[in-house]
Amino acid sequence: VTGVQTCALPIWVYVQLDEPFSFDAWMKGLAAGRSFVTNGPMPTVKLDGQHPGHVFKIESGANRTVRLNGEVRSERPLSSIEVVINGDTIRSVVAENAIDPSGGYVTKLDTEVVVPTNDSGWAVVRCWENRPGGRQRFAHTAPWHFEVANKPPRPRRAEIEWLVQRVESDIKRN
Repeated sequence: VTGVQTCALPIWVYVQLDEPFSFDAWMKGLAAGRSFVTNGPMPTVKLDGQHPGHVFKIESGANRTVRLNGEVRSERPLSSIEVVINGDTIRSVVAENAIDPSGGYVTKLDTEVVVPTNDSGWAVVRCWENRPGGRQRFAHTAPWHFEVANKPPRPRRAEIEWLVQRVESDIKRN
């Protein structure tokens, strides 16, 4: 996993590379969605053995169970790890926060997650680390996608309304 700072804010994008580091390899991995963003915790997780960005082709009807495994490393104990599917937090994982030899913390993940298959959708993992002064550090994976034939993902009404409001607000502001 190789990180590159992408803006003036201390937020980094890490990309899983299948070859030695180069600009082209990093961009290829980023385009494939094998990434996470962070300003602290380091989630290296997979769903059914696949990095973020993977597209699962699934059958409509019965829900599908997938295995989430990997780990999250952090400088301080994690306060929360969540699995989000189609915008809803469907699982909160209790962080072990085991101290590793470097003095940091590590939480191993190995759990099952049920993915609904009535429509295409997505899943992500996100986590938070509390800091002094009420600040937080966070990490958020790129999505894994679940495609059901002839059933494209559909945004929820609240998401559409939020986007319209945001565009109208930006137009007014500008």
